[in-house]
Amino acid sequence: MKTSIHASRLLLVALLVATGCDPGPPTGSVTGQVTFRGTPLNEGTISFSSTDGSQVVASGTIQPDGNYSLLFGTKTGIPLGEYSVCVHPPAVPFDPGNPGPPQPPKEFPNIPYQFRTPASSPLTGVVAEGEQELSFDLD
Repeated sequence: MKTSIHASRLLLVALLVATGCDPGPPTGSVTGQVTFRGTPLNEGTISFSSTDGSQVVASGTIQPDGNYSLLFGTKTGIPLGEYSVCVHPPAVPFDPGNPGPPQPPKEFPNIPYQFRTPASSPLTGVVAEGEQELSFDLD
């Protein structure tokens, strides 16, 4: 009986190690800067949408200096491949405690409409294994 319990424990440990050590498919981490006619954007979101039909989407918040780091869920590594790249204005804050009329939408002339959807954005990026910098100018 002791041998059976010992063997069961070894099997359990082997299964845990086998499932916990699988790194999954290779990924790449992407950082960069978004500019409009050479000047860094200071707000918004950049998103990468896979072009192979796998529906992978990664995004990053554009910082005040125009820099971003992509996240795939909560991870920095995203699957390798070719992506359509879009730049979105920041979300409009909603204040449920303020019942007044809605604020007029803010215009974002430094994020031209053509860059806001995968269907119209001319921007693309290829994610390779490891770390890379992909910067984009909206011009």
